[in-house]
Amino acid sequence: MGWRNWPSWLKGGIILALIDFIILLIPLVKYFSNPNYYGESFGYLLVFTNPLSWMLSDLFEVPLNLPLMAFLGIILYFLVGSLIGWLIGKFKK
Repeated sequence: MGWRNWPSWLKGGIILALIDFIILLIPLVKYFSNPNYYGESFGYLLVFTNPLSWMLSDLFEVPLNLPLMAFLGIILYFLVGSLIGWLIGKFKK
């Protein structure tokens, strides 16, 4: 089953989840290529790419860590992409 045969909601979810994953990888690549890089901009990047984690941490008073934030961000953007893909699929028909 090729990419063209997939439902539009799945394509949209995968595309946005991959974009979020790539955005999260950029500071990690910088850190591993330069050990003196402290990642000051990494926190700001997570604020913009992952608002769900910040809301959940404030609501439930859960301490945030990077793997949890990355996981929640990917899930959030998969859901948003799925919604957008579903709407596009509805308008195409």
